[in-house]
Amino acid sequence: MSMPKSQERPRRQAGVSAEPPLVAKSEGPREKMQIEPVHGCCGTVDFVRSVLSIAWQCHDEGEAARVRLWLRPEGPEATYELDARRAICRFDFGANVRGRLWLVLSRQGASLHGDIQLSVSEVFEGRIADWPFASPPVPTRRDPNHGVVVENPVEWRDIFPFLVENKRFAPRDCIAERRLVRCPDAGTLPLYVLLAGLKGEAGAAAAMLAAAKSFIGTTPPFVAYLASLGSPYCDFADLWARLLELSGVVGLEALDTVVTDVLGVSAADFLGESAAIAVRGDLWQSIAALALTAPVADTLSIPKLDAGSLILGVRMFGFLDELSRRTSWLSDERPRREALAAIPVLANDVTPPAPTGNAPGGWVELLGAGRLKTIRQRLNGYDAGEIAFTVNLMPHESRVLTDRALSRSDERAREADVDTIHEVAKEETEGRSELENELADIVAAQTSCKHCDDAKTYATDALSYSLLGTNTGTLGDASRSAFAGGTLAQRLTRVAANRIDRRATRERRRRLLEEREHVSRVEIDNRTGPMREVGIYRWLRKLYGMSLIDRGGRLIVELLVPTPAAAYLDLVDNDAGVPISPPVAPSSLTPPIQGPADITATNYLSLLTRYQVSEVDPPPEQVRVVTQTYQSPGPPVLDAVTIPNGYQATEAWMTVLVSNQAYTLIGVLGDWLFTLPGTPAVAATRSAPETDPPKDCPAPPDPFAPVTPPQPGAKSLPSQSLPVNQGGPSTGSLPVALLCGAPFYSASIAVSCQLVDYADRYTAWQMEVYAALMAAYDSQLIAFRETRRRRVEDTSRDRRRTIETGALKSAGLQILWALQTGGSATDEPAYLRFFNRAFEWKEMAYEFFPWPSGAPQTPGRDWPGERLVHPGSDVLFESFLAAGSARALVPVTPSSELDVLFYLVYGSLPPWRAGEVPIAEAQLTAVAEVLSPDFGAERPPEEHWSLEVPTAHLILQDGPALPTFERGNGTRA
Repeated sequence: MSMPKSQERPRRQAGVSAEPPLVAKSEGPREKMQIEPVHGCCGTVDFVRSVLSIAWQCHDEGEAARVRLWLRPEGPEATYELDARRAICRFDFGANVRGRLWLVLSRQGASLHGDIQLSVSEVFEGRIADWPFASPPVPTRRDPNHGVVVENPVEWRDIFPFLVENKRFAPRDCIAERRLVRCPDAGTLPLYVLLAGLKGEAGAAAAMLAAAKSFIGTTPPFVAYLASLGSPYCDFADLWARLLELSGVVGLEALDTVVTDVLGVSAADFLGESAAIAVRGDLWQSIAALALTAPVADTLSIPKLDAGSLILGVRMFGFLDELSRRTSWLSDERPRREALAAIPVLANDVTPPAPTGNAPGGWVELLGAGRLKTIRQRLNGYDAGEIAFTVNLMPHESRVLTDRALSRSDERAREADVDTIHEVAKEETEGRSELENELADIVAAQTSCKHCDDAKTYATDALSYSLLGTNTGTLGDASRSAFAGGTLAQRLTRVAANRIDRRATRERRRRLLEEREHVSRVEIDNRTGPMREVGIYRWLRKLYGMSLIDRGGRLIVELLVPTPAAAYLDLVDNDAGVPISPPVAPSSLTPPIQGPADITATNYLSLLTRYQVSEVDPPPEQVRVVTQTYQSPGPPVLDAVTIPNGYQATEAWMTVLVSNQAYTLIGVLGDWLFTLPGTPAVAATRSAPETDPPKDCPAPPDPFAPVTPPQPGAKSLPSQSLPVNQGGPSTGSLPVALLCGAPFYSASIAVSCQLVDYADRYTAWQMEVYAALMAAYDSQLIAFRETRRRRVEDTSRDRRRTIETGALKSAGLQILWALQTGGSATDEPAYLRFFNRAFEWKEMAYEFFPWPSGAPQTPGRDWPGERLVHPGSDVLFESFLAAGSARALVPVTPSSELDVLFYLVYGSLPPWRAGEVPIAEAQLTAVAEVLSPDFGAERPPEEHWSLEVPTAHLILQDGPALPTFERGNGTRA
């Protein structure tokens, strides 16, 4: 059985802040007071000859205390919550009364310490109160004759939560009407009639919001605070307080007397007044208007708004109604108090349509009610397990056990780095138990979430939910029944212990291997002993006490989260200031490269550069021009033009430069004969004289007359297509022959060659380049994934469940924030604080799916988390990294149910304090669960069982006797 909280052992040791003691302001001698510490979880102490009193109450399993200090007789007072993890709190009452208080935890108990200045010359330093813990029970051993037991403090700790959901909400008619207060004549209220008419129209939410704003701007009938109505309505607070002070059974006449004393008239007479009827309607209309305008309440600037007083007003009207009807249960204290704290119910006609601001790809839904159960463990002690090895020494014998080191230095350095990383991770996860880690891996991977896969959800105005269907979660019906009784918890803890056993066995083997690999010299000396010495080493085993407790009912909200690991992987990719990013797939480029046909001669160079591809041939040339130049003087040209392999000559042309165009050039190129005919030079002539010479005597030539020299020829033969029937060869060469008598000439021959199978070669080149691109892309992708894998391993070691829950919580907060209908970016922190407080994120259950959010519509049960094949794997984390979507079930924090229900309907935080929030009529089924008597109450442990967990540590047995075990028939083995 669990012990009282005041008698439980603390979970952690708490240190005391090393601060200097308080010093009196005067320089005179100080008198130190001495008091005897008081024992007990609560009490009061008065300091002698002083005016200070201290009262305290220890709670939270001995880790915290509530302390109240006050000055006598009616001086100021203050209340503090002391936490052992926050060492010191300070107080200062003036008049030289100030000091510090702190809690100290030890293995024997907790104590309240103080360092208090009581007056100018009076100081107290020391313990004020003690809370001793009970002595731990001695653990039961399997064999009382063997083994070793180490007493350990009794320390219960929660190691794993289970979230078990109910099939459906409780019936709405099971809630007592006295716990609700309704508007009696909603059909006659103008605002109610107007809102009911708007709800079915297009844009109903905006129209209803505008109508509520208009109503708030009209005073009256809008009521900002109850006291503005004057007497007797301003006396409702006094009447409520006086009725609440009544205890036990009170007659209806006595209640009438209280009402008459405060209001001046009886309940029946008061309710019959026309003014009271009008005020009652105004209060209900004001509450509905405030609920509708809650998303934009900051922009309305309502002066002196007191929304809580309006709730008090309708509660008092409801109470007076019951009293005027002479309802008998008002005489009992509990029903009377429930009526005074009744929850206002708003009709469905005055509630807006369901919020539609869900985040892209994700959604949130009120799933139902469930139970939150927790496995707790207590370390009872240790026991000796199976035999590891024995050492046997005969008399006068000495033995030296030596192992040689075979490890290389680089391996040792790598192992040292790994050990350092493990030490850091161990410090980060200090306080987690070995069994807790195993359960987190097994339970989260195999039974993390139980839900109705084929359930149909029926809703009224998106507010009321009824779940019908068969629960087809990871556990069958028989297993779920066993789970409720604790059998499943026992089975899972034993599976976790078996995993620890297998891991410990491997660790033992590794440790022994390391001992043989490293230098180890141990000398066992029995040379002076007259008898044989036997040493038996056995593996140490932990003894745990386990229990399953029911922590009470919870409302459960379901979240669908798209790509849950996206934010974590983005953080990993940008870790350590060296960002990494996956290569862009060719199909994602602009324009996309879908296949070899998209590779062209104009884009292949940029693609090769992007993916860092080398040693790729350029695209084949469809046309290649081969040139050859010949010059003279010299013998006639006899040569050949080589045709590239795979090409065929199709055209040829020649450019000729001749020193004297009078000469003819003749040439042959393959089967093509060409001729460049010469032109005779024209002799130079001189101008005729003015008088002709005698005809019988020709005039001699003038040696100084200008002479026109012969002009050289510079011609180009036109491009000629080779004869079709005599086309150039695809291989080999074309013969060339040139003949010209000019003193000097130059001929340049150009042959155009066409690639014979250009289309096939170009296609082959495209395929080659595309294959090289994809190979380079795959190589870059593998390198990126390997780098990311190393970073993930470094950042997730021993904290993978924490990463998963943190990612789901972060995404869930954003999905919930998207439901708000009127908030701005400046409001987001307040909303996120509310979500963080209103949901128990540490207790959520979840599972991952490979498909994106929203598809398929009915997900199957073959999600990767169930395929946990060996103890060293973590398929759950791998499925988290690759998940396209995740489903999370999050319980609502007790006492926050009404606030969450209000937010899911109105998309805003309620403008009322906790306990004063109205609800929509369609939410009565959910409220019926919350208001059930044992909904949030913690129940005693359902099951108790013991567990043995092996370790990799050795212990030398006391004595040489071998262990014996009882057979089934009572004989020794």
